Amino acid sequence: MSYRLFIISFLLCATIIGCKKDSVIPKPNAQLRLEYNQGMPALLQTDAFTFQYNKLATAKAQSNLAYTLEYSELRGNIFLSYEKVDNDIKKLIYSA
Repeated sequence: MSYRLFIISFLLCATIIGCKKDSVIPKPNAQLRLEYNQGMPALLQTDAFTFQYNKLATAKAQSNLAYTLEYSELRGNIFLSYEKVDNDIKKLIYSA
């Protein structure tokens, strides 16, 4: 009998002590921190247009009027293409 009384009193005390009111401390909000080297301007000149871009990128010609700016450090690309507009903007928009 005393064994059961001991277990019951132990569980009761553990429950009372374990259920005390604690102040909850929330986690701080995470923030994205990206650091990159300061870029320098470079100039891409073609027959049709002139474009200023960052020297961190490598400009590669895909065709006569299509270029890709490859940012290897950022693991990303920017695709550029040029199409002359001669009062046919609606046709060009629909074909895009």
